[in-house]
Formats: sequence, structure tokens, C-alpha cells
Amino acid sequence: MDPGTALSVASLVLQVSQGLYNYYQVWKGCEKDVKDLRTRLIWLSIAADSIRAALIRPGLQREDNTLVFRALNKCEGAAHELEQALDKVHKIEPEPTIALQKFKAIGAKEGRKALYPFCEPTVRSIVKEVEECTKACDSALQILHLNLDISTAEKLDAMDGRIASGLTDLASALRDLQISSQTQSNTTAQHIETQSTRNLNATQEARLALEHRHDRTDSLLLTAREEKQAATIIESLAYPEREYRKQQIESANDSTLEWVFDKSDTRDCDLAAWLETGNGIYWITGKPGSGKSTFMKFLAEDEKTEALLECWSKDHPCTIISHYLWVAGTKLQHSYEGMWRNLLHQLLSLRPDLVSKTVEIWQQAM
Repeated sequence: MDPGTALSVASLVLQVSQGLYNYYQVWKGCEKDVKDLRTRLIWLSIAADSIRAALIRPGLQREDNTLVFRALNKCEGAAHELEQALDKVHKIEPEPTIALQKFKAIGAKEGRKALYPFCEPTVRSIVKEVEECTKACDSALQILHLNLDISTAEKLDAMDGRIASGLTDLASALRDLQISSQTQSNTTAQHIETQSTRNLNATQEARLALEHRHDRTDSLLLTAREEKQAATIIESLAYPEREYRKQQIESANDSTLEWVFDKSDTRDCDLAAWLETGNGIYWITGKPGSGKSTFMKFLAEDEKTEALLECWSKDHPCTIISHYLWVAGTKLQHSYEGMWRNLLHQLLSLRPDLVSKTVEIWQQAM
């Protein structure tokens, strides 16, 4: 039984108890008004019906509380007995005016016995039984309150358990977050350390490259006397028609010969690989007018040729020079003398730092 239903039933029992007491006082002669006595009898009948209605509520299950139902059964018996007594009163009760006249004629005590033909012990018994019901209901209510407190405590304990479990889960999540943060921090630190090492290595490589470039720059710097000597030698090697044949050769059309640098090309030439390695001699041959000179001019002037040769020369400077022999030209254009003079002129013009070395070799040969 829920606490609300128990309180409702107990309240009705207390009302009946108070009503019976008032009725008993009237019956003993404490109040002389028969009309007031009739009113109280009607009120007691209504209260008894209310108790009976409360006893048959659907929510009252016998397994809920034995003491409460025992008290309710007593209340039901008392209410039934009270109802029978009240029915007897209603059956014999005359009209108010007749009852009052009769009450005055035969006297108060005899009038009460004539109007209400049940004895005082019966009323006392009903009052006593209702008082016992009231005490039983009080005890049952205390048990209900205790059960309610126990139920509330159990719910609070369950809530505490859920809160404790939630706090445990939260603590676990915080530990996982801390571990994840520490892992991320370590990963970031390792990444920063790796990147710092790479930056340091790159800085050292750049410094070494800069020092090497400075050394090369220093080696290219010539004194005023060496510059004058170089200019004299270079000028002595020149002749007017040395670039004439090269200027006559037509340049290749755009993208015509780009295939020669394509390493995936299936043709068996692999010139790009030879430029990178420099093993042996790469012989280019063909019929007159087939485009040999155009092809060689393209190779000498294309930037990809220099890039591939730098892979071969590595740290050494790479300089490309060329000469085109021409049988139909002048003596210098189709002779070895003209070829060497043109090649040396190009080399020393591009690398004046080699003039002193060339002079030294020439003097040793003399």
C-alpha cells in the first residue's frame, strides 16, 4: 500500500472515532437537541461509507502490509456494526416534531431509550473498537514511514553507487586523457627534436656548401696581372670565322628532340643515363643531312644536358663547350688547329681561372 492511501484511510478512521465520541456524548444527554443528534447520525453514516469505499481500493494489496490490513479489517467490522446500528435508528426514527413532543412527555432518559433502542454498552464497545483501530493504524503508519525511509535510503544508496561509479569512470577518463596528453606531448617533443636535428643538419650542409662556394669564388678571383695575361691568351686564340658554322645550323623545333631525355622511352639510346655516368664514348652517326649537327647543337644548349652532367661531375664545376667542323669552310674551320683554338677560347673565356694552369702546362711542354 502506498503511504498516501494509508494516510487517507487513517484520517477516515480518526474522523469516525471523533464522530462516535460526539455521538456517545449526545446519547448520554450532554446535548438535548434531537435535531443535532440526527445530524450527527447522518455524518457518521457518511463517514462509515467512506471507510468502506477506502477498504476496497484497487491499490490495496494484501501482501503489502499485514498490520495495516488487520487494522482495516477491524475498521470494516466496526463500520458495518455502526451501519447496522444507524439503520435501526433510521427505521424507528419518527418525525422531528413528534419525537420532540414524545421526548418531553416521557422525560429525557426514557425518551432517549425510546428513540434509540440500543444500549449504552453497544456504543461503548464500538467506540473502544474504533480506538483500537486507530492505534493499530498509527502503528501501521509508523511501519509505513519506516519502510518509506528504508526505501528512500536504498534509493539514495543506489544513487550513491551510481555517483561513485560515475566518479570512477570520470577518474578513469581523466587518467586516459592524461596518458594521451603525455603521449602526444612525447610525440610532439620527438617530432620537434627530429625537426631540429634536420634543421641543424641542413644548416651545416648549407654552411659547408657556402664555404665550398667561397673557396670556388676565391679560386676564380685573379690578380690584375693574371687577368691581363688571360685576356692576351684568349684574344690570341680567337679567329673571325670560328662561330660561323654554328650560326648556320638551324635550331630544332620546339619539343622535337625532348624524347632523348625521357628515361622511359623504349628506344635503345639511353643518352640521359650516359650523361649521368660518363662511361665510355657515346657515338652519334648518320647520313649527310640527317640532322646530326642540329641534334648536337640542341644537346649543347639545352639546360637538361648541363643538369645531367652535374650528376656525373658531382662537386666539380661542369662547363660545356662545342665545335662544328666544316669541310667546305676555311682552313681553320675544317682543321684540328681551328678546333683546338675554338675549344680553348670557349673554355678559358668561361673559366679564366684555368689560364694560369694552361700556361703552366704549355710552358712544361715547350
